[in-house]
Amino acid sequence: MNNKRFYLIQFLFWGSVFVINVLVRTIFTEFSFRIITGTLLLAVMAIGYTSLFRQLIHKWSWKLLTPLQLLPLGIIACGIVTLVLVGTFLPLFGFLSGLLNELGFEVFFSNFMLTFMIMCIWTVGYFSYSFFERYRDSEIRRWKLEAAVKEAELNNLKSQINPHFMFNALNNIRALILENPRNARKMLTNLSDILRYSINHTKVTNVPLSSEIEIVNNYMELIAIQYEEKLQYRLHVEEGLEQIMVPPMIVQLLVENAIKHGISQIPDGGEVSVKVFRAHEDVVVQVSNTGSLVSNRIPATGKSGLGLQNLKDRLSLLSEKYSFDLSQVDSLVIATIKLPG
Repeated sequence: MNNKRFYLIQFLFWGSVFVINVLVRTIFTEFSFRIITGTLLLAVMAIGYTSLFRQLIHKWSWKLLTPLQLLPLGIIACGIVTLVLVGTFLPLFGFLSGLLNELGFEVFFSNFMLTFMIMCIWTVGYFSYSFFERYRDSEIRRWKLEAAVKEAELNNLKSQINPHFMFNALNNIRALILENPRNARKMLTNLSDILRYSINHTKVTNVPLSSEIEIVNNYMELIAIQYEEKLQYRLHVEEGLEQIMVPPMIVQLLVENAIKHGISQIPDGGEVSVKVFRAHEDVVVQVSNTGSLVSNRIPATGKSGLGLQNLKDRLSLLSEKYSFDLSQVDSLVIATIKLPG
């Protein structure tokens, strides 16, 4: 608790004690300025003593103690502070009011018990607020740490996803250089665009869908060198969805998986279809390919490949609202990502 907030609470607390004390004494006894001045003097002295008490709490590091460790120390400290406060207040008030000779043990004891209860309330309130602040700060540190870990994991997954298809593309372009130099240059340009896109969007969470589709088209042109007539490609994006924001490289990864684990397993090739449409409050990205779900899995484990597993992990890190599903419908394998619209 910073000093400004502490003293604001101090004045509010002891000011409330002063007002309540004056009202109670006025109701049950006759009103007099002596009551007001005495109660005000006690409140001012209490502010001073509790401020000093706070300094000792900091010096002795009592905030680091557990409630069970603090309980006996707090009771003893409240008793000592109350004894010093009442022991200095009564003689001073008696001297200023001319009632010093009338202040006996009974007056001292009643003032001590009342002030002790108020001091206990102050102490409980102070440590409760301190514990709350410590808990809040620890939660903030934990959230920051989790965010840093999450960002590191996400960047690691991106680094695994982005260069996944580059080596095959380079090999295909190398084979094309002697056969068709013009197409080879075009394919190099496409590959350069994909690399640039991958590097530029490594540290961003979302990109426009139109950028994703452009990269997918470049990727399909590269893949077409290898598959030629064996690969058919269809694309449909519902009007108005071109500028929605999606995680980078997710569409390209689905298309890559469809070709690698689907089309490449069929001697006669097949078709890859990309559809983006709105379904109720969600935006659906759907990539389907000719083939079977068995061929889209790793034979030894029966699980989807590293690319799709990375995609699942990445989507779960980004938001709980993202969902991924891989299913078989007739002769098509359909990969579906749902994003909040």
